[in-house]
Amino acid sequence: MKILLINPSWTLSQSRLYARTRTAVPPIGMAYIAALLEKEGFEVIVRDQSVAGFSNAALVLDILKLKPEVIAFSCFTVAMDNVNKIISMARGSGFGGKIILGNIHPTALPAASLRESGADIAVRGEGEISMLEACRALRESASLEGIRGISYAEEGEIINNSERELIKDLESLPYPAWHLFDISLYKDSFSFGSYKENMLSVTASRGCVNRCSFCAQDKIFPGIRLRKTVSVVDEIEYMYGEYGVSNFGFPDSCFPMTEKTGLEFSEELIKRGLHRKIAWHCQNRVNMVSERLLRNMAAASCRAIFYGFESGNQRVLDESGKNTRISEAYDAIRWTKKARISSSGFFMFGLPGDTWKSCLDTIKFALRMTRIWRFLTARYLTRVQSCTRGCRRKRSTGTIPIMPGKVSRRSIKN
Repeated sequence: MKILLINPSWTLSQSRLYARTRTAVPPIGMAYIAALLEKEGFEVIVRDQSVAGFSNAALVLDILKLKPEVIAFSCFTVAMDNVNKIISMARGSGFGGKIILGNIHPTALPAASLRESGADIAVRGEGEISMLEACRALRESASLEGIRGISYAEEGEIINNSERELIKDLESLPYPAWHLFDISLYKDSFSFGSYKENMLSVTASRGCVNRCSFCAQDKIFPGIRLRKTVSVVDEIEYMYGEYGVSNFGFPDSCFPMTEKTGLEFSEELIKRGLHRKIAWHCQNRVNMVSERLLRNMAAASCRAIFYGFESGNQRVLDESGKNTRISEAYDAIRWTKKARISSSGFFMFGLPGDTWKSCLDTIKFALRMTRIWRFLTARYLTRVQSCTRGCRRKRSTGTIPIMPGKVSRRSIKN
């Protein structure tokens, strides 16, 4: 059976600054699923429209040429409009195979996703095993009943099967199938200052220590599971040798998860001499780094850290369940600067309790941060995912602030 995995674009219909300037992130979740399917004997083809930038028409022509029995989409909320268009075009052009949706949007809204898109199956939550079992059933023309972690359309009804348990041992998964991807498309710009360096992703954990009201992380990866530090470094060493890639990014919600883990990871890279061959970046919480940790990470060739500041107003942070302090953010940036690691900060407008005044506090906070550390770049995300607790509460109470189209320097100073 031939399966086509598609990472759809969500920038085709958007002109927002973030959509235009974001780094092309290698879709490691899709790469894990591809590896598991290949291991099972499926023929797997990957198309990353989000990075390659080809049109929907070109993608549909490719589908008709390849003639897969199954198409599967990785669906963020911001990509769903485009996913619906692609499916409509493919069906209208004669594609008669099965269509599967996965990732956060169909996890949160499986019935709506299936009805609005016309897809056949939605994989909910952690997708590797559910996707594999669904594809096995399709290959054998077997029933989807009893396959945990999926929802599916049957005779006009949406059937929601029971939840799937999480993968206990992340080491049981094969390495991501990067050989199916055009690695030259993935260039690291945030960490290394150019679009010339190829980059791949590697994960050391799944899950997060916190449950922020605006975040959908716990919808996919509830709880925390860690890989062995040696195994993570083994994978980096393998990818360096196999693909010739020397830049790596950790999409983990928090890496390192503990100071102990970070020190062990840095020590292992240095012991193998990899710190002279590769560079890497990660993202973390401001209350999970220390001066000692950052110093060791820098020695192991960590080039950049992404911090989720979210807001410059302590009340808003508290109401969002962020569980960080403004003072911790300043400490993190000072220590990061001292370690000579570049930083990038993420902020949001429209968090629980946000007002025009608190949003101005966030802007002022970001400007103060850039004065402390001139290599800090502030990236504003103005949309809260529809499936998060915070956004549902704000819609029900009508507390989402209406932001002016422009913010003047005078309003910020005042």
